[in-house]
Amino acid sequence: TLDYGSDFYTWLSDNSYSDLAAIKGWGGGDTVCSSISKTPVIFIHGNGENSDVYESMRDRFIAEGGYTNCELYAITYIGEDATNNYLNGDNAAWIRQFILAVKAYTGSDKVDIIAWSLGVPMSRLAIKGGTAYTDSAGTVPCDMGDSIDSSIRSFVGLAGASYGSPVCGFYGMGDPMSPLCEANGLSVNNPTLVEINGGEMGSATNPAPGDNAYSIVSTDDGIACDDDTDPNDDYLDTSN
Repeated sequence: TLDYGSDFYTWLSDNSYSDLAAIKGWGGGDTVCSSISKTPVIFIHGNGENSDVYESMRDRFIAEGGYTNCELYAITYIGEDATNNYLNGDNAAWIRQFILAVKAYTGSDKVDIIAWSLGVPMSRLAIKGGTAYTDSAGTVPCDMGDSIDSSIRSFVGLAGASYGSPVCGFYGMGDPMSPLCEANGLSVNNPTLVEINGGEMGSATNPAPGDNAYSIVSTDDGIACDDDTDPNDDYLDTSN
């Protein structure tokens, strides 16, 4: 199990980010991070997971990429019950605040984001700002504030259900099987995802986040992408 470095934890607690300090995550130094040579990377996990899922990737970034603890971060933003998570504005706000906290702590103008599965639309919601919803039905709004897109250098989406998941089906067709599949979850083309994307699947107009955006997909992914379909129809469209 990974934890925040003691200096980062103290910094969060002393700089109006005490709510983040209380949430599981990792990154930052045990002593002051005085030398940052790389753009900090923030890892955002998927549904039913926590920040520890990225431990092996973190180790590879250090061993093979020359990164330090001061340049690698992750936060646990949802519970580990895969059926009861959705695009909760309160959780997106934690991601948003974590991005701003890492920037302030490291002194970096921008960060890189590597997000997986549910973490892709959650991160896009956090970055986009505007109206989000704190309930699975999408009836209780909250204001996320202005866009923080200028804070993102590169955004990498790993198997990201940016338009929803076929496991949930299309929005409005049948009763949702869980909160994850309701109007503020991963039902395909639901109102929240349409707002994030600026349109329905195949007609989205909103740009991908950051200066650079990448999508890593597999046509054999039965959770986020139907077999025999164009993966760009189900994932983050980096051409926008």
